[in-house]
Amino acid sequence: MSSAAFAYESGTAYYIDSASGSDDNDGKSAETAWKTIGRASQNSYSEGDRILLKCGETFSGTFVASGSGSKNNPITVSSYGEGAKPVICGEDGGFIMVIFNVNGWCIENLGFTSPNGFGVLIAAVQNGNTENITFRNCDFYDISPDGTSTSNAAVSVNNDNSSSRIRNIHFDSLSFQNVAWAIHTNGINAETQ
Repeated sequence: MSSAAFAYESGTAYYIDSASGSDDNDGKSAETAWKTIGRASQNSYSEGDRILLKCGETFSGTFVASGSGSKNNPITVSSYGEGAKPVICGEDGGFIMVIFNVNGWCIENLGFTSPNGFGVLIAAVQNGNTENITFRNCDFYDISPDGTSTSNAAVSVNNDNSSSRIRNIHFDSLSFQNVAWAIHTNGINAETQ
């Protein structure tokens, strides 16, 4: 499924440019882009919204998903412009991306690295639900390469109790290099292609 298959009927595009952006901007055009993923994490998003990172750039910190899309009209985190995939680089001891208790997110065309931290966490906590999450065409590299715990996985999928539900998690066309673990699902079903 390509991003063109999604409806994006009512969504807003938000741009992030680590070189030329400013977190004082509104983020709603390439000319008024935000600078950091920390600023992008302050927003709550809705169906069809797109968070677009500029190609060829690196963004440090943790992106925290907030708000819900839907299966057919997800919130998408992707790239814009020309060049190499943008890279999110986790900080020491932190996750690269945290997705919990939300629905309808698509993460595509990005790179992820975190030499001294953790990868992506997909979780359902405190009786919440996380569902319809897709990762596709993403590269994971140098994520806790010396770690031996499953918490050092490039992607961890976890729930904290039997009342917290995780459903419809999809992985498509991912690459892994120099990672302690690729995908750890803690017994939760996840689909890979």
